[in-house]
Amino acid sequence: MTKILEIARQDLKLNLRNRWILGVSVLFGILTLSIAYSGMVTAGYVGFQDFRRTGASIVSLVLYLVPILALMMGTHTFVSSREYLDLIVTQPVARWKIIAGKYLGALTSLMISTGIGFGLAGIIIALQIGAEGSSRFILVVLLAFLLGAVFLSLSFLLSIILHRRQASVGLSILVWFFFVIFYDLLVLAGTALLSYQTLKIGLMAGLLLNPVDMVRVTGLIVVGGESIFGAAGALAVKLLGSMGTLVAMSIGIILIWIILPLFLSIKIFEKQNL
Repeated sequence: MTKILEIARQDLKLNLRNRWILGVSVLFGILTLSIAYSGMVTAGYVGFQDFRRTGASIVSLVLYLVPILALMMGTHTFVSSREYLDLIVTQPVARWKIIAGKYLGALTSLMISTGIGFGLAGIIIALQIGAEGSSRFILVVLLAFLLGAVFLSLSFLLSIILHRRQASVGLSILVWFFFVIFYDLLVLAGTALLSYQTLKIGLMAGLLLNPVDMVRVTGLIVVGGESIFGAAGALAVKLLGSMGTLVAMSIGIILIWIILPLFLSIKIFEKQNL
């Protein structure tokens, strides 16, 4: 465990020296404050909206930005610091510990950058309108961390397989495009071809196979209940019996999405001749 923490500490130190953490923090803070303020403008009011509305609004922000940031972070961790990785491999450290340490360091960096941005924005909103409903906002931020952990795992797997920076970055962008944008279009097209009897199965399968959709549904349940998350979420609640069961199942599936790519990364990395 000591070696894992030392590798994580070194990676975190290297990441903190880069300005991207400050940039990401500022970006998330500005966007969150803008969303919180502009939400009331559209309703004809001036001022910040409450945490419930803000939480529901930033779900989309999380779904679009966190995956691509996590993918780029994982690619940078493995491909941009190749000399450092080669040095670690020559040390008497098990390769699974190298993966675990680098993953922990990258995940901590990602959580710091997004957490500071959301946290500062949340404090400003609380000072303006009070802290009522802030727990829902915090839960959405925690879901953002889980989604980041998923795509960080995927980026590790891609980087270990491909080795080259250009290929890793290119494929990472394609992965982001597939899960965030193209996947829902594919599911909608697929359900249009299904009969009424198999439509429920198709919608449920489409929901379960995409971590982005799982976080979307879970986030909207957290901030607003079943009235605002659409047909797939409503169907899932109906089949599972309650929103609590759906949230528990969603978190379990998200954890599988984190663990499985990381496990495959370790297995492939252990067999590679570096």
